[in-house]
Amino acid sequence: MWAEKQGFLKSLSQVQQSLVTIQGSIDAVGTSFIPVQGYVFVETTTIEFNNGESLTVVNSSSPVVADSTGDTSKLSTLPNQKLSILN
Repeated sequence: MWAEKQGFLKSLSQVQQSLVTIQGSIDAVGTSFIPVQGYVFVETTTIEFNNGESLTVVNSSSPVVADSTGDTSKLSTLPNQKLSILN
């Protein structure tokens, strides 16, 4: 049991942030009269295979629209809006 917890904690500690470029669209609206540049933040997971190839998976169902610092108070989207990803 303890070994399982250690394995989980080790994998959890290896979680990291990375920059991934994704092209797509989403509608956002500023919440005040002050202009703001919006950014979309999404969850991604990269799966690495034994042959060295990797696949990046994007969770497009729960995008967060915010300013460059991650502040969501200046922008909003329609409820349940998904990110439309372009190839």
